[in-house]
Amino acid sequence: SIEIISPIPLPLDDNNVSPVPSSGQEYYVYEGLHLLTVNEKKYFVFRDVDPITKKPLKVYVIEGNQSLQINLLP
Repeated sequence: SIEIISPIPLPLDDNNVSPVPSSGQEYYVYEGLHLLTVNEKKYFVFRDVDPITKKPLKVYVIEGNQSLQINLLP
């Protein structure tokens, strides 16, 4: 599992994610994601797995940058 913290909203089908204020800035926190792979500063993440095919239902590609924080969770 991973958690993504971003200063801007990300295209992750989370239209209900509200910014979290922190030290005078706002951040968007995305939880419940799983890391599929990383390739050339691009993070491929997904939320759910199809129970029949055992493959991710939808994969999101997130461009890594200086302001993006990705936390690996146990």
